[in-house]
Amino acid sequence: MGTLKKIARQTARGIGAVRGMADRQSSCVGGTRPHLCLNAPQELSRTEAFCLLARDNDVLTYNDKVNRLSVIQEHAMIRRAIDHGVTPEAIAQALAVDLKHIRGKVNLLDGVQAEAVNLLKDRPITAGALRLFRRVKPTRQTEMAQLMVASDNYSNAYARALLVGTPPAHLTGQKPAQLTRGLSPDEIARLEKEMEHLEQELRVHQETFGENSLRLNAAQRYVKRLLENAKIKRFLANRYAELLEEFEALAALETI
Repeated sequence: MGTLKKIARQTARGIGAVRGMADRQSSCVGGTRPHLCLNAPQELSRTEAFCLLARDNDVLTYNDKVNRLSVIQEHAMIRRAIDHGVTPEAIAQALAVDLKHIRGKVNLLDGVQAEAVNLLKDRPITAGALRLFRRVKPTRQTEMAQLMVASDNYSNAYARALLVGTPPAHLTGQKPAQLTRGLSPDEIARLEKEMEHLEQELRVHQETFGENSLRLNAAQRYVKRLLENAKIKRFLANRYAELLEEFEALAALETI
């Protein structure tokens, strides 16, 4: 049933896209499911449609060729379309989605600082995580964005943890009750201190990461040169076999 529903949604979006281009030539790209391209014009009683069909009988799907947009990029595209005179209703109809969904995309960045947006604009952050940014002050928004980028974690759960760990002085209002449900004031205060400590440690590691990487790369190159010497390698094999294994593993690393 889940697959059938997914195909039905894809067909509905295809029909909406064709209907939304009523004043232009209808187009369709056929990949793994070319029958969806056929169904859309038929549902609209159209006899012709311009199509691009792949002739290669590949075992690979075409999904790896898709350049997926982040939610911030989607927001920018929708805002640009509206600025050029396209109504939210027309966009919703063309994409076969609910109008509330489009309006949510339009207002997605309301209350979010520009610097935080710039840090996250091409990152896979979720819309729910972005909405939580509105609950903290601009300086804290930038800090949260930097922490997400540094940890490569853009999930709702991580955004909620950052929000719960935010001191009251950096909030725009009260913390949502659902985030602190079941936690006593002492537990919340302890969580805030622990989160602040983790953020400080992360910043220290960020500051020293570049220098440590250079040192490790230099050490790896030196170990490679040592192992190229047959006498040194034979000496290590005879007396320090375990150390030689570690050196060989280090030298074999492509990236550090």
